[in-house]
Amino acid sequence: MKYLSLLLIFTYSFSSFANNKAFLKCLGSEEKYFHTQKLSGPYLKLNEKLISAFIQMSETLTMKDSFQKEVCENKDTLPSIRTLEIILFHKRKAFISKAPKGDLVNISIDEQGIDTILETSTEAFVNLIDELQANSKKPNCILENIPELNKFYFKARHIQEEVGMAKLIMEIEDVKAVFTKLNSKSLSSKCFENAPNEKN
Repeated sequence: MKYLSLLLIFTYSFSSFANNKAFLKCLGSEEKYFHTQKLSGPYLKLNEKLISAFIQMSETLTMKDSFQKEVCENKDTLPSIRTLEIILFHKRKAFISKAPKGDLVNISIDEQGIDTILETSTEAFVNLIDELQANSKKPNCILENIPELNKFYFKARHIQEEVGMAKLIMEIEDVKAVFTKLNSKSLSSKCFENAPNEKN
């Protein structure tokens, strides 16, 4: 079904949506672009996974406003890629719970919610790289054009648990270069028939 993630926004808590309204609108616009241009694959899957994760957060948990602005106001990066970068490398500091200090139940729920979205983001990053590799026009095109991922990719094939995978991600030597190249038009033209990066 078209725009499934956009429909899901209205299925879950309106309070949760309100806390992330502008941010989710940016991710929703990105998803709409993918569908309009008939683009599918790894980037669309990442977008949908992030939207689903955020609309399921509690009504008191949100990404900090400063990070939401980074996602929505940076025209040089795809919102989903920038969101993933922020979550992976700012971790818990990317979020804020608006639960009252004495509300131990909701504070605990928000802590669990952060744990869940961190796990989701680790999985999403690994899946993104795997699927980009699988969908490229020639074998190892992604690794050839993003050599910073080589050590991570080959080590990741032998690790199953989330903790070990998250540690591997943090060991990537030049994270900025990796995410810059994931947004690159050059990568799109070299490795894919078409890609969302052609939007810019």
